[in-house]
Amino acid sequence: MSLEQIRQQAYNELDKLGFTKLFDKRPKDAIPPVWEDLWFLYQKVRERKPEEVLEFGSGCSSIIIAQALYDNNNGRLFSFDNHRKWLQITWDSMSKHLIPFCDFTYKVLAEAKMDGVLTYLYYPIPAPLYSDILYVDGPELTDKIKVTANPLFNENIFNYMIIDGRWETVDFLEKHLKGKYDIQRNYEENRITFERIG
Repeated sequence: MSLEQIRQQAYNELDKLGFTKLFDKRPKDAIPPVWEDLWFLYQKVRERKPEEVLEFGSGCSSIIIAQALYDNNNGRLFSFDNHRKWLQITWDSMSKHLIPFCDFTYKVLAEAKMDGVLTYLYYPIPAPLYSDILYVDGPELTDKIKVTANPLFNENIFNYMIIDGRWETVDFLEKHLKGKYDIQRNYEENRITFERIG
């Protein structure tokens, strides 16, 4: 199946549930929904029924995660971003029934050299929150800095991590994370998952 077909299938599944309308309030200059990512996130949150989801980088993903928590009738999303504008846009785009399931926090973006690699960190580093799911979709990377290092400081509180297309970050984390993980790479959909196995 081509990526275009995967995307259309994901859109159809979300549309059948009435969820494509959740993104209608987002401004035209915002990053548009990536339907296969949103369908994957929705399924994982529904399946794993987390008490808490920790998200680096807010946006369409925040909306669909909140919807999945709402449908689970349990859980809370803690979303961090270094752009006040987009945090506000995400909050303003959120349907009223989803707001009780969300917590949005502004974080400063800091640079740190770790093992000779220049990385980004949200700072202050988020306080330890038990989070069954960690979703890494921020911050925006550059040609100079291609690694997000925050998961190293939150390793003790997640069992399952989803990384959206940050291959250098994946290589860095695979080298430095202390736990044992089943790592699944989906090259077509540009997604990587880490499942703790020890």
